[in-house]
Amino acid sequence: MITFKGRHTPQSIILQCVRWYCAYPLSYRNIEEMMAERGLKIDHSTLNRWVVHYAPKLEKAFHKKKKLPGNRWRIDETYLKVRGQWRYYYRAVDKAGVNQFNDDNNQRVKIYQCKYLNNITQQDHRNIKRVTNSKRCSLG
Repeated sequence: MITFKGRHTPQSIILQCVRWYCAYPLSYRNIEEMMAERGLKIDHSTLNRWVVHYAPKLEKAFHKKKKLPGNRWRIDETYLKVRGQWRYYYRAVDKAGVNQFNDDNNQRVKIYQCKYLNNITQQDHRNIKRVTNSKRCSLG
């Protein structure tokens, strides 16, 4: 539980400033100016203290709420032309659609083949092809 006890600024303002600093390439002085435009006088050194204090706590809280990936994964591949050369594009997707997995517990991945499991991922190729084809047409 993150506590804001003893702070003179409302919790929502503190969280907004910390989020802006962590999510966007803004300096403390940029955020100070943005808050001044909204009628709040917050010094850049105060913003620094908030980020140093709350950013690690927020990261820890978000990490606890992070959804664990499923135990069934589908591999997807397609063939794309990149800079004049044909390349394979691979990605792994679990049954819920999560496309990133942090292997914190060093589990081994077992590969099983099932004829119909990849049907879901194969349907996505037209979107990838549409994006790459539109970029290729606009570049060349």
